[in-house]
Amino acid sequence: MDGLFPSPLQTLASPTETEGIEMVAISDVQTLASYTWTKTLGRQLLSQAHRGFGRLPSCPSQFLPIEDNRSSIKTLTDYLIIQCFLFLPLWTLLRQTDYSGLKLIVRFEVDACKEETAQIVPAPALRQPGDMLADALSSLSLTSSTSPPIRPIQSRDGLDVIRGGHDVPQGSLIKIKTRSNSSSGGFPGAPQYLQLMFGQTPALYVGIHQNGRFTTIRECQLDEMESSFSAKVQPGLKKLSRLLEEIRDIALERGRGAQLSLVYQKKVSPDLQVMERSRGKSLLPDNVLRRFAA
Repeated sequence: MDGLFPSPLQTLASPTETEGIEMVAISDVQTLASYTWTKTLGRQLLSQAHRGFGRLPSCPSQFLPIEDNRSSIKTLTDYLIIQCFLFLPLWTLLRQTDYSGLKLIVRFEVDACKEETAQIVPAPALRQPGDMLADALSSLSLTSSTSPPIRPIQSRDGLDVIRGGHDVPQGSLIKIKTRSNSSSGGFPGAPQYLQLMFGQTPALYVGIHQNGRFTTIRECQLDEMESSFSAKVQPGLKKLSRLLEEIRDIALERGRGAQLSLVYQKKVSPDLQVMERSRGKSLLPDNVLRRFAA
């Protein structure tokens, strides 16, 4: 494993004891940022064709960090031929959540949003590069401040942040799945419920097809799925809570500046290995890394 010392610091088995852990719930969800990368600052920002995700769309997709204490999404979406929703091409969202007392930052992909509720609203002025995401990673708390209008931010270290985009209401986000007519029975299940729960995505659209021809779109709501799956997934969520606590304790024990990675090799071992990264030169300048120092 490149960049890692050969021997694990610690091996973590799947927890077996979950006594004392109350029912796991996600709360205090705060959107931190959405982002993508562009190679050049001085040109028009266009959508990029990601491998395996089709060709370039006809409209630009923009990105930006999101103002604190707002449950909204910032992006400019592209229309599909089907006019019931908008498509977000490989768009990534970062959120801070409270996982039964543990503060987590979760990254996940957003598929689409409902057209009838996706009101495009110009984004307000945002903070200058403190950076909100860096602040959240170091202190896991958000603060508000006043800033000048949105504009490209050029840094002396060569890392440029381009801010822009539009609001899409949180309640309009949807997850998209497809199933053949012969395999659609019993779908969605617990794995799909967990995807919606961790991302707090309110709806799932399932396209049912016969030999590639779509005949039905089935809509499932997160709150309606809770009665079927919430109790079933609690044992696994409690084990995850215990495992996250162990990982947190290891990181605190190693102290400030520790460079740790979690490695899971299903075909090698069912356990999770805590590995230490070799202290080679970082791809980011030191003054950028200091923004994320714990």
